[in-house]
Amino acid sequence: SYYLYERTRELLEKNPEKNYLIIYADISDFKMINDVYGYSFGDFALQRVAEWVSEEISENSVCGRLGGDTFGVCLPEEEFDQKRTERKLSDFPVDDGTNRHHLLIHIGIYRVTNRETDVSVMFDRAHMAVSTIKEEYHITAAWYDEEMRNQVLLNRQISAELKDAIWQGQIRPW
Repeated sequence: SYYLYERTRELLEKNPEKNYLIIYADISDFKMINDVYGYSFGDFALQRVAEWVSEEISENSVCGRLGGDTFGVCLPEEEFDQKRTERKLSDFPVDDGTNRHHLLIHIGIYRVTNRETDVSVMFDRAHMAVSTIKEEYHITAAWYDEEMRNQVLLNRQISAELKDAIWQGQIRPW
């Protein structure tokens, strides 16, 4: 992911006049794919997704594997066709000649508004967006907004306060 982050930072610096999106793509239930079809099919599926992402982006974009079953993309906003992308991601067939499976891929989208924001934070925000639809099968894309960030911060605050209350004996778990 460091290489992708560095290439993204360079792309944003070289093109200050362009509006960019950060996309965090996550293959749903990938562990199940490995368990049912085996690791060689899982690796084949990852290669197919990587090939598709590489074919879909222009020379004005960068992409890479973030780890496991996740990929990252930075592309100019005007090159992103959400409807076409969602159609493909909702039914992504993978066939290695022996097994055939239709992947469901979710994406989180972050609009780059402040280029001073660390690139890793931009990808984290796109990841935050995708995490809101992880269990959805009829929604494949989610856009990041500040409300998501505020909700995460509130949840963390509540968790911290709950832990403190339990520690101080104000709440007793049964």
